[in-house]
Amino acid sequence: MYKIPSTLRGDIEYTESLIQKFKAGEIKAAQLKSNRVPMGIYKQRKNNHFMLRIRCTGGLITPAQLKRVAQIARKDYASHIHITTRQEIQIHNVDIVDATPSLLELAKVGLATQGGGGNTIRNMLVNDLGGISDKEVFDPYPDAIELTSRLIAEKDSFTMPRKLKIAFDINEKDANFSLVNDFGLQPKVVDGQRGFKAFLGGSVATNPHLGWKVFDFLPEKDLFRALKAAKNFFNKYGNRKNRHKARIRYIFYKYGEEEALRKYQEEFDALKGDPSLDFTASPLPTERKTPSFAPIIDESKEFLTWKRRYAREQKQKGLFYADIPFLHGNNTADVFEAVADFLSAFGSDVIRFTPRQGLQIRNIPEAYLPNAYQFFRGLGLHVDDPVIVSALTSCTGADTCRLGICLPKGAIKAIRRRLLDSHLDLDKIPDFQLNINGCRFIGYVHCDYS
Repeated sequence: MYKIPSTLRGDIEYTESLIQKFKAGEIKAAQLKSNRVPMGIYKQRKNNHFMLRIRCTGGLITPAQLKRVAQIARKDYASHIHITTRQEIQIHNVDIVDATPSLLELAKVGLATQGGGGNTIRNMLVNDLGGISDKEVFDPYPDAIELTSRLIAEKDSFTMPRKLKIAFDINEKDANFSLVNDFGLQPKVVDGQRGFKAFLGGSVATNPHLGWKVFDFLPEKDLFRALKAAKNFFNKYGNRKNRHKARIRYIFYKYGEEEALRKYQEEFDALKGDPSLDFTASPLPTERKTPSFAPIIDESKEFLTWKRRYAREQKQKGLFYADIPFLHGNNTADVFEAVADFLSAFGSDVIRFTPRQGLQIRNIPEAYLPNAYQFFRGLGLHVDDPVIVSALTSCTGADTCRLGICLPKGAIKAIRRRLLDSHLDLDKIPDFQLNINGCRFIGYVHCDYS
């Protein structure tokens, strides 16, 4: 897991001091907001209630950590827990007086909300097939975890012109996330040396653009150096006056591709002589266990259909992963705690949150897939739905977000209902994905028939 910065406790205590001053009328809401948003504390529709956005690099979280998140949510009388499209987890509708005590409790199990919002290094996306797919060049999760640890320890990671999003794919051919994030990375091996093809300035937001290639091959040793150069480039040339033109791609729009790339390379070259920026990533500690309970035998049509739709064999012989859909990414603290308890029997490396707002379970022996199916079905999750229905995704919209102007979850619900009521063979198009945004109510689709 990523390392909590040594400064985090002091930052949380400072946030608490501002909350107390705000409650006493000594400071304005705007002053509190400028601090709490970069700390991952977001205001919601209900007055004096907030959301805590917890960093989970690439969706990685242990069962023990997830259990603690659920316990904190219950203690805070939170309305629900939410899995995001950026592979994080959020606790919703927390009273402001409970915010910082909860942050201190999260830190005890190695979790932080800092950087969950504002002009910061946001949670890193990682293709959740990392570590289990035979298509990967190498597992990018160790790089993403170590990179997170180093970047969130730097103060200038929280004072940029706008947010900076980083994403890792598992190869070049199946690249997706890396092309539409501020800094995208595709694992690559050249002459036996590990590294990445790297892209800068991608986005699917307003005035979208695929990232511009900055390195055809970036040695792994230079990974942190390249990201530090991206921060310096962004801080030097990013727009701090107009937040609507403050993302990295606007630097390219302003200066043109050739000049923007030259400016970035200049920042990178300036860091070459500093050996303290050399990067190495340690393998992730993996604990895989065989449960103490016996495997269930299930030869029902329902189980076999679920296994065909959602379960896949890993590159590790005898082990499987499976996607577990969560409607809108939401459920109660009780459900998430039950999930944590069940999965703890399989070890610590069993959970990834997915960009489809669901849960990936991994490192499950094939004989225990019926146990998993019956457990998640028993929780009332939509495990018997076709994949296309589970892949309908939206942000929360105006239901809880003060920036939302539409109700995309309602639109998703209506589309789900129409699809399930249709006579279409929905298993014919399992790779179709629909995404709806709640701010401008624009959707985009993705199909992969390869």
